[in-house]
Amino acid sequence: PRAGAGPVQAGAPRRGNLNNRAGGGDGVAWRRIAGRGSVPRGGSAEFKVDGRRIALINSDGRLHAIDAVCAHQEQSIAGGRIDGDVIECPHHFWHYNYKSGKLLDYLKDVSLETYGAEERGDGIYVDV
Repeated sequence: PRAGAGPVQAGAPRRGNLNNRAGGGDGVAWRRIAGRGSVPRGGSAEFKVDGRRIALINSDGRLHAIDAVCAHQEQSIAGGRIDGDVIECPHHFWHYNYKSGKLLDYLKDVSLETYGAEERGDGIYVDV
């Protein structure tokens, strides 16, 4: 599901990739994942992109993309409370810096992969 793919509604959770790419890929694999304005300011939503579950976060008009699967119990972080650069997993309250992917509590050296994200004239794109 690429162009026009909507938020993930169902499906088996998968363990997130814990290797942080520090801000996105190489610019070769940009995928359109949603229409413009699909994620409101201060909100987040999950999308499936090339087999990955990705949370898209709109922080005051800036888009950020991070693996959606929490390292704790493989639940989605999408829909979690956003405070500054932190998103809180809505299921068990683990906290991630959505810019770096770094888990901020409980375990050391755990990060979720981050991706480049941008809104273009015809939609929202993520660099996978």
